[in-house]
Amino acid sequence: MENFEVEEKKKINKKVLRLLLGVSLVVVSLAAGLVSGIHISKLTSTSQNGNGDIENQHTNELIQVLKNNWLSEIYYGTNNVDEDLLIRQFVGALSSSEDKQLDPYTYLIKNEDPIYVKALGKLGITLTNFYNIPVITEVDERGVANNLLHKGDIVVSLGKNKTNEDYEYVNITDEGITFSNMFNEGLGYPEDIEYIKVIRFDENNKPFPVELEIALGVTLPTRYSYLVNEDIEDTIMVKMTGFTTDKDNKQGTADQLERILESNKASNLIIDLRDNGGGDLSSALDVCDLFLPKDKLVTSLKFKNGRKSDYVTSDDKAYDYENIVILQNGNTASASEIMISALTYHLGDKIKLVGTKSYGKGIAQSKVKVFEGAYTLQYTCAKWYHPDGTWMGMTIDSDDDVGFKPLEENKINSNYLLSLMDYYNYYMRNYGYEFYKTSEKHDAFKIDNVATENQIFFAIYNKMFDKDLRTDTYFDKSCEDALKDYQTVKGIEATGQMNLDTLACFTKDYYEQDTQYDNSFVDRAKKIIEG
Repeated sequence: MENFEVEEKKKINKKVLRLLLGVSLVVVSLAAGLVSGIHISKLTSTSQNGNGDIENQHTNELIQVLKNNWLSEIYYGTNNVDEDLLIRQFVGALSSSEDKQLDPYTYLIKNEDPIYVKALGKLGITLTNFYNIPVITEVDERGVANNLLHKGDIVVSLGKNKTNEDYEYVNITDEGITFSNMFNEGLGYPEDIEYIKVIRFDENNKPFPVELEIALGVTLPTRYSYLVNEDIEDTIMVKMTGFTTDKDNKQGTADQLERILESNKASNLIIDLRDNGGGDLSSALDVCDLFLPKDKLVTSLKFKNGRKSDYVTSDDKAYDYENIVILQNGNTASASEIMISALTYHLGDKIKLVGTKSYGKGIAQSKVKVFEGAYTLQYTCAKWYHPDGTWMGMTIDSDDDVGFKPLEENKINSNYLLSLMDYYNYYMRNYGYEFYKTSEKHDAFKIDNVATENQIFFAIYNKMFDKDLRTDTYFDKSCEDALKDYQTVKGIEATGQMNLDTLACFTKDYYEQDTQYDNSFVDRAKKIIEG
């Protein structure tokens, strides 16, 4: 969980650890964990002695942290595992150009935090990083952009300071501009934005640019819980997008949820947790307080050294319903699963789960700065447990088979580990428009040429359209024909080469796949409530 403090500071030289149990957006979420291009050699040199030991105080510190705290058994099992060797292989690889991580949640982050989701309060929109491209994933009906900007719009330019009818624009396609720095290169703060240019799609699915001037409004609080109008008798439906606390402003997830429940009385409640990747543990506890009596066990956390912490509700429940239906999907994770686990265990048949299996994230992570603060090490450090004492390395099934199915502990081997490193999200979320801009420089998408961009594009193309094109960086006739076919289907001139319209269409296709909801979820929830 973000912002959750671990007590044992002495074991890491009194540095502060922060436990994480969230994924962040969707799909967004996993992306931050897949770090590319780790180059430590510029920060600290390493040498090997005759025994193969790494002689460097910084790397030795890193090794010690992992030896004391890294919970290797989750991914590598407990039988005949040389944990020391795994750790030293990982540390030894850091000075090379190889991309290495010990497990999907144990890796180094350079201390320039990427931005994966950015909410623009005065516009009332949320931008999400797809291929390093800002895509509008929410337009707040209270904001000034309502009815002007649309969900799914692809943002290519932002601007401010209209002078002599000319806009001062920063374009995502400009040299050096990425999703992360788009708001800082010449723009100042997101609140300064008054002009926005997006790519939108017409009724024939052809892209066209839209340029808008937007008068800034008051800053809107981020919506973590909001009412959804599904018009089901004696029922309210609430969408929860993440778990966060905001004690000062009373704008945390539980605060917003309680105001909705207080002002919208009904016998039944639908909670939409699809694509809710988690957040603060304290926020999940606050939400459980709304539905469970005081002193009910919500979850337990167990560390490598055997220490265990129990987390219980602190207030008597305020809201009772005949039925609570929870909608979930494969991106429902961490704090969401903790909430589902606790409500299902304590409320029994009142809880019905609808959708696909949840993500199954039963581990916690810690963070500590290393290499003189230049990098942050995030590592798997503990396991989360259900109220019944079983490990939360699980998936949560739908209402057809309600309940938790714990995975067998220590059965995940290193080969399976590789499949967890999602190639699909890894490259495009890190490169995106950079991938488009560099494709021309590297002469990608041309017959007989070799470029990383070819590998990236067709690896994703194969997954999106169930194809089997080569992904070895080489661009051959079959790749060109596939790109031409895609462009033809999209009504774009079939050049067989990458251009902005092609990437925009590709972004839209991925965005729709990545955010598509099964509308039958709500219909099934309605049938459950109606008996």
